[in-house]
Amino acid sequence: MLTAALSIATSVGSPLRGSRQQLLLGSQPAHPLRVNAGINWLAAETNGGSTSTPQQKAEMEVLAEMLERQNPCPAPTATPSLLDGEWD
Repeated sequence: MLTAALSIATSVGSPLRGSRQQLLLGSQPAHPLRVNAGINWLAAETNGGSTSTPQQKAEMEVLAEMLERQNPCPAPTATPSLLDGEWD
């Protein structure tokens, strides 16, 4: 999925720009906070996705998958100890 989404993100529409390009095409895994910042920036740029282009949608898919891959717990909702506590 990551390879397909990255292929779409780099081939549809205008080329990637700036920090998103570094996150998506860098040779080293990006720090989770940088990936999260990229997600937030892209969400703001597209009004939460309501005005996104096909390229931006593909970029968001790639960024989300990059962040998911870095989660140290493979199934957080299946781990009861991670869900303990008070929820508002």
